Amino acid sequence: MKELKKTCLLFLILFRILEAEQTEESDPLYAGTQLAFYAMNAYPGHLSVQPYVFCSRSSGLYNDHWHARSAKPIHSISSLLTLETGLNEWIDISFDINQAYQQYGNTHTWVFGDTALYLGFQLSRDQKNTWVPDCRLLLGEVFPTGKYDRLNSRKGGSDIFGQGAYVTNFILVLAKTFYTFPSHPFNINLNIYYLQPSSVSIHGYSLYGGAYNTRGKVCPGSGSITNFAIEYSLNKYWALGMDIRYVHQNKSSFRGKKDNAAGVGLPSSEQVSLAPCLEYSWSENFSTALGPWFTVAGRNSRVFFSIAGNIYFYF
Repeated sequence: MKELKKTCLLFLILFRILEAEQTEESDPLYAGTQLAFYAMNAYPGHLSVQPYVFCSRSSGLYNDHWHARSAKPIHSISSLLTLETGLNEWIDISFDINQAYQQYGNTHTWVFGDTALYLGFQLSRDQKNTWVPDCRLLLGEVFPTGKYDRLNSRKGGSDIFGQGAYVTNFILVLAKTFYTFPSHPFNINLNIYYLQPSSVSIHGYSLYGGAYNTRGKVCPGSGSITNFAIEYSLNKYWALGMDIRYVHQNKSSFRGKKDNAAGVGLPSSEQVSLAPCLEYSWSENFSTALGPWFTVAGRNSRVFFSIAGNIYFYF
């Protein structure tokens, strides 16, 4: 709660300073929040490059009754690179790769994460002074390139950076800019995900539990994510953003040899997190955002606090 109060105070001060610079209606240059997908495809012949950096501390777990329990922390510095280009005026393709450096006690690990590929279909574009929004449908596949099993038990899970499953994604993105306050328009962006993972073969210690001699197959449950984002324009170049994210994961099942393992397979879980940010756009093609991302509630999920930053280039 201390982090949330400090963040709110800082954003209030920035709001007062930057709000004074805006005196008339203008079309703002939104940089985009930290967690939401853009509601517009990249055009053919153009490339968007968006690197992210996250400095995180995972300090515990929420139990089955939504109570946070502290644990030995895992510190990490991770990066995500998103590349996106248009195939035609209505379809584009994007590619995500990520990696991390993680520390648990005296152990240190470099890990490569899962890789994602998306096709974006532009269904409509925002029409000013109407109710027609930007509407985009993303069909994606996550490939299990990250580490998830054959883990080192002394690293406390810090060598995990993948799910081990092929995950099919269906993501609907809706966004609309409103000029209710002409000198300070705001943008609302809603992302709704449905995630369907494949079965996973596990060996030894894994993301899904187990012991050194565990062998078998896990069937992860399907999942859903709802991400509500809002951006409030302070002036043409500066904006305040906020992501409110809810994640639900159904329980997984296990079939195979577990021997000494007390339980293999993950229970159903939920997590609620917030990611306020400050955005600045030099132009339509170059912008940046910076802010914290932290959990506020959860069940059978991680407690974490991150500082996240990204830069957006469009060529």
